[in-house]
Amino acid sequence: MPESPTPPRSAAAMAMLLVAVLLLMFANGRFPLASCAWLGPLFLLRFTRGGRGLARLALAFLGLSFAFGFQFYDMTPLAGTAYYLFTVSFALTLVLPYVADRYLALRCQGLLRTLVFPLALVASEFLVSFGPFGSWGSVAYTQYEYLPLLQLPSVTGLYGITFLVGWFAATGNSIWEADFALARARRESAALALTLVAVLGGGEARLVFFSPSSPTLRVASITRPDLPPIDPDLNRRVMRGGPLSPEEMALLQRRSTMVADFLLDRAELEAQAGAKVITSGEFNLPVLGQDEPALLARASTFARQRNIYLGLPLAEFELGQRPAVQDKLVMIAPSGQIAWEYRKTEMPPGEGAVLGQGSGRLPVLPTPWGRLGGAIAFDMDFPRFLEQAGRQHTDLLLVPENEYPEIDPIHSRMALFRAIENGSNLLLHASQSLSLACDYQGRVYGLMDHYHATDRVLVAQLPSRGVTTLYTRGGFLFPWMCVAGLLLLGVIAAARRR
Repeated sequence: MPESPTPPRSAAAMAMLLVAVLLLMFANGRFPLASCAWLGPLFLLRFTRGGRGLARLALAFLGLSFAFGFQFYDMTPLAGTAYYLFTVSFALTLVLPYVADRYLALRCQGLLRTLVFPLALVASEFLVSFGPFGSWGSVAYTQYEYLPLLQLPSVTGLYGITFLVGWFAATGNSIWEADFALARARRESAALALTLVAVLGGGEARLVFFSPSSPTLRVASITRPDLPPIDPDLNRRVMRGGPLSPEEMALLQRRSTMVADFLLDRAELEAQAGAKVITSGEFNLPVLGQDEPALLARASTFARQRNIYLGLPLAEFELGQRPAVQDKLVMIAPSGQIAWEYRKTEMPPGEGAVLGQGSGRLPVLPTPWGRLGGAIAFDMDFPRFLEQAGRQHTDLLLVPENEYPEIDPIHSRMALFRAIENGSNLLLHASQSLSLACDYQGRVYGLMDHYHATDRVLVAQLPSRGVTTLYTRGGFLFPWMCVAGLLLLGVIAAARRR
């Protein structure tokens, strides 16, 4: 077994931990800096490799807890003690790759030594994605602005980017241990450099030589008008399913009619301008359950007369029931027929008033302009669920969202990864956040910032056809290979220890 490098002095080690925590504070969440996502793990890995293992790892856990708590403060439905418990729980998953590196990497040599940390980082993120928050917290989401790198998820899913970030940290640490003499870490350095060149070069080639060439389709998404707030007590009773007085019922019906009038009037203008697919944001069209048939009949007549596909994101309130709200996306074809009625599948923790767990099947509709699919908001955070979009060859994915300022714009940017992974073009309308239209390579064709737009309508000309990606064919092959690789290195390390 190779000797462990001489640990730095205590003061220098604590300074290194402080630098790592400061970098990690801005490596994800509300204030993501792409460079910090690469550098933070490098400094923390350098810290955990030296000194007493348990003491260093305990301090790393505290640092990761603080950094994560800062990154995602006010971005979850949790508050107070619940948020602190959530932070500590998530930090346990964040420290595991450093634990694996500390006790496995030092029992490996050469290139294998640099692979423990990235394999463990992917394994940790992948296993966490099976939990209630899906892929939230993945380091890959911090790299959304560099298109050549973003082509990698079309092969490996977002976990390929996570692997590269972890490999950079492990290789950088090996070079650091060699006192920056590249000759002493030439294999590790060469392997990482060649991989980065292949990934970035391949990404650029995909963007240049395989860019969309299909005819474009004009799409539009419309934000509902701002309404006067209703009495908090009335709102609470509506969310709980009543009871309501006749006057309160009439008030809610007037508000629903006002929104429907506005959305259909504006849809009329967009249809006249040539839009063939028109939608809106999540919860943008509230309606009482008893009034829904009349609303759908009106919308069906409108879609038939304008020869458009009309996606209606409904917040249907059922009085006398609990959960009282159905979060739905209804697709009406140009024939006036309801093509599908999809209910949100994945529900954020804490939304007890909203009826969740729909069919679990992504709806897809063949059209003259490609295959049209739909998902709602939090659904997009679960790559396992959105994998259906690729398997069903979805050309255009409509996604209504309704957000809050603290997750603007990171949640919208997360959805862009699902489009690249599954080879689908994307129209995402995020009320109170950033709406975007992008193609299956992540190129943005249109943006609409809820807080700065004077006209809250997003219009874009999107490609009418998507592609089949290697990720679609292989699914989660890459992260499972990383899990298997980590287990194999564990066996090798155990054998060498004996």
